[in-house]
Amino acid sequence: MTQNSCRAVETRFVHGLTEGRCRNGRGNLVLSSCEPELQELMRQIDIMISQQRTQWEAEIWTTQVQLKTAQEELSTSRELLQRKELEQQESTKAELISKYEQQLQKVCEELNKLKRSYQKLHRKHMKQDSTGAKDSDHSEVSRLKEKIEEQQRHSADWEQQCVKYQKQLATIETLNKSLTQESQWSLSKEREHKDCCSQLQHLQAQLEKTQDSLHSQALELERLRPLEVWLGQYQREKKVRMNDLERIILILAIQAERLKQLLQAKDQELQRAQQTHSGEVEGMRSEVSKLTSELHQRDRAISSHNGSMCSIREQLREEQQQTEQRTIQLKMTQAQLETLKGENQHLKSLLQRQDSRSPKESLPPSPSGGMVSRFLEEETLRSKELLQILDSHIQNMTDNNTRTVSKYLPSALKWKTAT
Repeated sequence: MTQNSCRAVETRFVHGLTEGRCRNGRGNLVLSSCEPELQELMRQIDIMISQQRTQWEAEIWTTQVQLKTAQEELSTSRELLQRKELEQQESTKAELISKYEQQLQKVCEELNKLKRSYQKLHRKHMKQDSTGAKDSDHSEVSRLKEKIEEQQRHSADWEQQCVKYQKQLATIETLNKSLTQESQWSLSKEREHKDCCSQLQHLQAQLEKTQDSLHSQALELERLRPLEVWLGQYQREKKVRMNDLERIILILAIQAERLKQLLQAKDQELQRAQQTHSGEVEGMRSEVSKLTSELHQRDRAISSHNGSMCSIREQLREEQQQTEQRTIQLKMTQAQLETLKGENQHLKSLLQRQDSRSPKESLPPSPSGGMVSRFLEEETLRSKELLQILDSHIQNMTDNNTRTVSKYLPSALKWKTAT
């Protein structure tokens, strides 16, 4: 489990814990929804802590072993450095020996030159002895002899020193060989020391990283300790709630048993009541059958009345259409009468104006004026008669309709008056 998922579960647990504290009470019969997450969190925390502990122990053991080996390699590298210093001292000694050898070689060369010059002088002296050389030559020969003797003494000393130097050179060569071998070994050890130093630096970096990780994990554990306290408190609260729930379940079981007994008693009373009221039920069934038969008869009568009512409605609708047509015709005739009345009034006004123009002259009645007046009188009489006939016809039709409707269906009268 990663740290992010652990923190997410932790936040969910804390949220659920606060909600559980808010809803805590004696009447709380439902467990908190965060209980499975709490158990899973505890299990995963235990697994994570055990894994981290084993990992830390393994890392600490490996770092200790690596540190021990690094310390051993450091001690060996120190020894190698000391040997290297000795080799440097021996190299200075070898340089001095080489200088002495060069000087010895120069002395030997000078000795050889003196030997060659002595041989030349000796041959020359022999020639001069044979030929009778002069006294100057003898003095020169004596001088040369002294010089040769001196050179011989020097050469003897040089030979002794040369032998001594050769012995020292042999010892120095053997020592040089051993020193070269040791120098090669020291170089290899120096490379190994450099490798060890680099490994030591790498191990120190790893050790610092592990120490940082251990520090961060220790901080994480310190941060999780209050959560552990909360978990313990939640476990105790859950235990108390479980005890309360067990008591409540026991009380509910007792109440359920009591209610079961009451239900059995009520069932027995119901059976007795059913047995006592079975006769009444049979009588009610017979009455219900009679009522259903009567209802069927009434339904048939109502269906027949409905058929007659439909036919009456059709007749009423037709008569209503006829009356509407007649009223339209009546309105048209009334309009015609109104126009005729207007024309009649107009003609009367014309006649009155004509009469008022010549009051003193008594003109004989014109045949056209008499015809117009008679025509107007006849039209007015005819229109009055027509209006009377129409009114009487409409009244008769309404009377017939009301009688028909009241005869067959009283509700149709209401419909007729509403329309």
